[in-house]
Amino acid sequence: MKYINPFNLSVFFPSLRWLVIFLGLVLLQLPFLTADADHHLSGSRGPFTDEGLYTAQFRNATITGHLDLTQMDGIIKEPLFAIGMWLVTHYLVDSMLSCRGAVIISSAFLLAFLATGFGAFSRTVLIAIPLGFLSFYIFHYSHFAMTEILCSLIILAACRLLYFHLSGLSSRWQTLFLSSFLIFIAYACKIQFIYAALIPSLTIFLAMIFKMSCGIRPERNDWINLIISIFLACIFALIYFMIWILPNYEFWTSSIFHQVGERTATNIRKVVYNNLLKLIGDIRNWPIFIVLPFALVMACQEWWSLTNNKESRQTWIALVAPLLAWLMLESHKFILPYLPSRYLVSFYIALAMLGAAGLSMFKKSHITSTWQWFYGVCAIALILSFTVNIILYQRAFQERSYTIVNAQTLFAKDGKWKRKVVMGPWAPTLFWGTGAITLPVWKDYFNDRDILTKYHPSAIVSEVDQADSQGAFTADGIDLRKLTSKVVRVLQWEIHVYEIPLTTR
Repeated sequence: MKYINPFNLSVFFPSLRWLVIFLGLVLLQLPFLTADADHHLSGSRGPFTDEGLYTAQFRNATITGHLDLTQMDGIIKEPLFAIGMWLVTHYLVDSMLSCRGAVIISSAFLLAFLATGFGAFSRTVLIAIPLGFLSFYIFHYSHFAMTEILCSLIILAACRLLYFHLSGLSSRWQTLFLSSFLIFIAYACKIQFIYAALIPSLTIFLAMIFKMSCGIRPERNDWINLIISIFLACIFALIYFMIWILPNYEFWTSSIFHQVGERTATNIRKVVYNNLLKLIGDIRNWPIFIVLPFALVMACQEWWSLTNNKESRQTWIALVAPLLAWLMLESHKFILPYLPSRYLVSFYIALAMLGAAGLSMFKKSHITSTWQWFYGVCAIALILSFTVNIILYQRAFQERSYTIVNAQTLFAKDGKWKRKVVMGPWAPTLFWGTGAITLPVWKDYFNDRDILTKYHPSAIVSEVDQADSQGAFTADGIDLRKLTSKVVRVLQWEIHVYEIPLTTR
């Protein structure tokens, strides 16, 4: 079997195909570079505010010259992503455009890289692009200045290395170490992805189960690799704990457990049922769901047909086990009572990849088999799936709005906000690029005490009913009704920008 060195990048870059995929992905995203989030992404304000909230802390540091970790909970959750975005704003320009552009280029580069290699895994990624990566939720979160798409692609790269490991195409210690390291990078970008640390171990365990189902007993090396993968997961988690959590332990635990406490389910069965019902009933997910049954049948048929072909079964296990392990670990999210669409981006990618893995097992000989009718129906399902993605893309293209970027431009033209403090959950988004120091406010969480005397804000940004801050300003004794304001309307949210007179600060 041919040996592949995972450090030799040249084998992954048939340049023309890589360039076509990369440019295609970037060009599809460009029309949405400055557009508002699509209103179908969520019923909450999250897709409109989260970009600003999670990038505000290092943007403030660029303006003030020092970093305050306790301003908000962005960097404490996303340290490595914050460093990357800080480099963009520091060396290029502090704008939503530059941060979004960096995410688009990085994710397109990595996805093209994964799709341009050779063998079953790259073929699977190539199939997953029109099936999954152009599906509604994955596509739209791919052009936001958020970490979900990048972390998911890094995990996918780790799965590719696990494919090399199980198929025997690369050195075992290299691929196990590199896959664990990539997953470490993913949860260093955002702690939400810490569960992915279990993917290598679960992958090896599933591979052992698949082997046993064929009557093959696990070898000594299988157990050794399982132990090594668990050891590496623990070592990298310990490194993260020692470098990041321990020095900031009090603030880290208060930030994380505050949100965990708010989002703990009391009736798990009901929560799971409601989340699954919402998932299946969302037509924007159907392009993946339409082909999934056909893909699973193909995968099972291929497995049964390889009874006497040990090498092909090894390839089948190498392709399926990492993706199945990833999908199994993603399923824990359905117990969450608060499940915004961005939490499910990695789930959709794992699901689309597993479906694409089944489709990649199609062979020309199947056309003339007794299953000919099945593959005809499957072809129709694929066409339907791709058509739905095209229709959703076209609709999103036609419904683009630019309220947020227009507000940013308007406030930047004022020229009076540089180094001024502007407070409120919408402030980091609406005042992005103005030079203002923006601080979110949430009742009983962040920046909600002695607002006027402690922070001396030049403006307060709030929805008219203060639902965005849970009434933090009223609770702090500030009567916003007495202040003059400018109004920005984003879909159903009426956002007021209240200027604070100098005598009040």
